[in-house]
Amino acid sequence: VLKLMLVMPASNAVSERSFSSMKRMKSPLKNRMTQQWLNNLMVLHIHQTFTDSLNILWWKN
Repeated sequence: VLKLMLVMPASNAVSERSFSSMKRMKSPLKNRMTQQWLNNLMVLHIHQTFTDSLNILWWKN
């Protein structure tokens, strides 16, 4: 039981934020979005601080 308590997160804030983000992205207007496209958008959104710091022009060359 102690091992289980050590690996359990203190809160579920991360998962709540993920579902909230997904709800904003997958609105009724965008309901035809494929699962792969939604997954890619979610990864970009979750790692937004990292993707904002990328230099796209450097990767283009």
